Amino acid sequence: MNLRILNLDCCTSLVKIDDSLGFLEKLVDLSLSGCHNLIIFPRRIALKSVEHINIRGCRRLETFPEIVGEMESLTWLDLSGTSIEELPSSIGYLINLEELTMKECENLTHLPCCIYELQHLWCLDLQYCSKLVMLPMWNAESLPTISPDLWYLNLRGCKRLREIPQLPPKVQWLNAADCVQLESFATLSNILEQRLLLKQLPQKIKTFMQSNLGSCTFTAKIDINGESTIARSFSFEAKDVASAHVWLCYIPFIMFAYHQSPPFTCGVSMEHTSRGSVRCKSYGVHLVIPQDEHEDAW
Repeated sequence: MNLRILNLDCCTSLVKIDDSLGFLEKLVDLSLSGCHNLIIFPRRIALKSVEHINIRGCRRLETFPEIVGEMESLTWLDLSGTSIEELPSSIGYLINLEELTMKECENLTHLPCCIYELQHLWCLDLQYCSKLVMLPMWNAESLPTISPDLWYLNLRGCKRLREIPQLPPKVQWLNAADCVQLESFATLSNILEQRLLLKQLPQKIKTFMQSNLGSCTFTAKIDINGESTIARSFSFEAKDVASAHVWLCYIPFIMFAYHQSPPFTCGVSMEHTSRGSVRCKSYGVHLVIPQDEHEDAW
């Protein structure tokens, strides 16, 4: 069959997809978004040409199929709002996957360790996976030849998550807002002690309080040796903050001093504005520049 695009969005009476769909070699785009009663999906897939798979909102779907062999073309996978409890270890065959979205997968409890073997995965969105209890730990010694591109990790609303373990070294954006049982964050300690980073951290920390509508905006400007300047701005709306929060923004030193040679002289300035009832309790910048690591390519 020469089928290239299959869109069955919002086919709310659809219950079963035949196993043969999993072996359509020329299929490029598969979308089943909003098929609320879909229960049976192909047990095995080998979609060699597929680039996008969207099964968002298939809320009765409990399992993701086994992947048979490498699927080199798939770059985008959205499983949001499904009842999937776990991903198979064969997810490692999605060797060029860049974005994996699993928002509101309320039965998801954990991810396989092989998720870090996906070298091109830069975005992992796990917002409101309310039963997620643990993340796999990144271990550079067990994966010495792999340096995943993961830099965006969204854990907002993962209410049972107790620990954020060691993460891959390129993670720069992490949202753990509303992780009400979170007790430890291993990566933060490692960053402070080892990595070549600038951290927008507190004087000891930024805390935002919210009661009604409003927002906070911050801008940090850093110049190196009076020549190289970088600015980073970010803002938060009150609707995103339900209680006292800590917000962190990490910036790799190499991003703004790549053509400079030591010794370094750093100048930092901060600007802050608040609107409405949102208030910032404290904020600041923390510079960490380990000796002999200025040429680190991270």
